[in-house]
Amino acid sequence: MSARGALLYVALVSVAAGLALATRTSAESRPETASAGSFSGGGLAALETWLREGGHDVRTVHAKLTFIAEEVQSLVLAAPSSREVHAEEVGALRSFVQRGGRLVYLRGRRPQPALDGWLEVADGAQLPVSPEAWDPGGTTARITLARGWMGGLEALRVSARRGISSSDPQFLPVASVGGIPVMLWRTEGRGEILAVASADIAENRRLELADNAAFWARLAALGPLALDEYHHDLPAPAPVSLAPWVFGAQAVLCALLLALTRGTPLGPPRPGEPSRLPSAMTYARSFGRLLRSAQVESGLVSALDARLRRTLAERAGVPVAVEEDQVGPSLRGRQPALARAWDAWRAARSAAPRRMTPEHFHELSCRAATVEMCARGVSAGA
Repeated sequence: MSARGALLYVALVSVAAGLALATRTSAESRPETASAGSFSGGGLAALETWLREGGHDVRTVHAKLTFIAEEVQSLVLAAPSSREVHAEEVGALRSFVQRGGRLVYLRGRRPQPALDGWLEVADGAQLPVSPEAWDPGGTTARITLARGWMGGLEALRVSARRGISSSDPQFLPVASVGGIPVMLWRTEGRGEILAVASADIAENRRLELADNAAFWARLAALGPLALDEYHHDLPAPAPVSLAPWVFGAQAVLCALLLALTRGTPLGPPRPGEPSRLPSAMTYARSFGRLLRSAQVESGLVSALDARLRRTLAERAGVPVAVEEDQVGPSLRGRQPALARAWDAWRAARSAAPRRMTPEHFHELSCRAATVEMCARGVSAGA
């Protein structure tokens, strides 16, 4: 490939990469969510529209649940999927219920640790399938505790997934399938909490089945009903950064470097400087620096001690097996100068710090040299 062809190829790749990074498409795949703005089978758009047209006060909340309006009587959290319900929101929900509100929590597939921890709910057993012509993948939950505003309701149509369980003994099963609860109810303060296994009873595809629509009509008739949309809204996308332009600038720079390397040189290269071999002193200094950085003084002291014991065995007749404490007394009667040198060596070695420094090692080396000279019969001052 010629230099012109390579430059053109790099330029085209840079343009394509920049366009790919800068282009934002709305056709991104998004999982089906139980949102009031979703018209798919798992959405709640039909429920919101039906309740509004029925004259009920239905609101959608697109903000964090740290503040809930006083006039709201019922709040529905339908399978929060895009955001996590945080601890401060759980505190606001608890205050909302205690002052008389109704919380309807339709659990979803995304874990909500703070909310599930407060309510002490978890997945239950697998539900048996009860297929119908209009709902082959669903099952019918019988209402076993129809009291208050739920009086007269008989059955709810849900999907044959898992039920719901709770370690809180105050939770009572309201609707069950074959003894497996799908809806739990309890009171807290002046309000009440309904925990449902999933958002099936509110979804578009099952709103008209069994008593699902009647359940929501009874709930909305109690007062203003709010649908949480904040935890379904995707976070705002980050603005287009300078990354495409930086990438393009790097590609242009690479193309220029390619052109320079493939182009005709302007002249002969300058001669390099002649290499000089390092001297022996350079090697010695480097070796000294290496020893200082390695901190091997402690190991060298042990080697000095072993060498002195061999010297005493050869020159003074003190076997290596003799304990160190007995070396001095055995030498005092025969070689007092050697005994004094040995005692000075032992005292200096005992006084040396555990982390040996070059200065301490130099002092110990001098003491060891004195011991060797006395053992060989050489005067220490010679």
